[in-house]
Amino acid sequence: MSNHKPLAGDWGEARRILTAPEEWDYKHLAWPKMTRTDSGTLVMACSAGLGHNMGGSGLAFSLSEDNGRSFSPPEMLRRFPQFDRRYRDCGNFAIGTAADGAVILLAMAFNQEKELNTIFGFRSEDDGRNWHAVDTDKLANNTTGSVYGNIFHLPNGRLGVVGHYRSGSMPHAQGIWMSFSDDNGKSWASAKCITEEYYVEPAIVCNRGRLIGLLRTDNGRDFYTLAVSPDGEEWDFKPNAFDLEPGDRSYPSPFITADPRNSDRLWALSSVRHEDITLYTADMSSANNLLELKWNRVGTVVKWGGPGEQHADWTYPWMCYLGEDRWACVFYYGRTRGRCDIYGLELQI
Repeated sequence: MSNHKPLAGDWGEARRILTAPEEWDYKHLAWPKMTRTDSGTLVMACSAGLGHNMGGSGLAFSLSEDNGRSFSPPEMLRRFPQFDRRYRDCGNFAIGTAADGAVILLAMAFNQEKELNTIFGFRSEDDGRNWHAVDTDKLANNTTGSVYGNIFHLPNGRLGVVGHYRSGSMPHAQGIWMSFSDDNGKSWASAKCITEEYYVEPAIVCNRGRLIGLLRTDNGRDFYTLAVSPDGEEWDFKPNAFDLEPGDRSYPSPFITADPRNSDRLWALSSVRHEDITLYTADMSSANNLLELKWNRVGTVVKWGGPGEQHADWTYPWMCYLGEDRWACVFYYGRTRGRCDIYGLELQI
């Protein structure tokens, strides 16, 4: 007999925080990303559609004004192919806040059969209530691929974002790219190639002026790779960032962030398909060379509920700082086709 909810980890049970709409054509919510505004509003973005890359999906958002205890029903910003017939689905996202407090949200759309992809984006100056399109022309129309993770602040006042190239893109069809914004996310520069090696879903943060990230490798059938750079120009890479023992596991969707209370402290989430989500931490002051960062396991955040169609699709965890040692963690859990909800729990770390 299969369970119908994720199982508790070291911080207790997760709860359903965003229920999929009753409409049959976007019951599948997935791939959540979240940020907290200066006023304390949590802004969450997610995909909403028929199922996992099954066409007819779009970019949705939801707001919480009580530190994650409740979220508003998801609202669509873009939906494909209705908005643009070239693309069938909305894919990954990147989210963050600009220096002026605005929320920046970038997303990708694609048509896998025709090897078409694009990136579009929005900016909100009122904590996610109203959104205005931003200029992503230099990242669109098969020049990049997918965008992912954090929109981060760089020492020179710019914003940065990363993603991975997709098949059909020119001049690069694989690898990791970075783009910058000099106007608080209103427009984005042409992508710069970080590496042409096959990596996807780069989670990168800028902390103390240095860039540290985790890259998904080999279609997730290998450990995350650690990526570090002093300035965004030169990069170094280390396979198996967490020094894990070999095993036949699938690692999707890495997450990394810096602790706002301690500039040396990093937090990361490792997600194993159909197993669990694990929290790791590292101290930047303990390593002269960031490639030598020692990641320590903190605990199990949540476990997969078991086999069965009721919950065959899950993970993509994301964390957001709530204040006073409290963090919100969200992920998706449900059917591959049809009903899929966003779950979450609060971590005190």
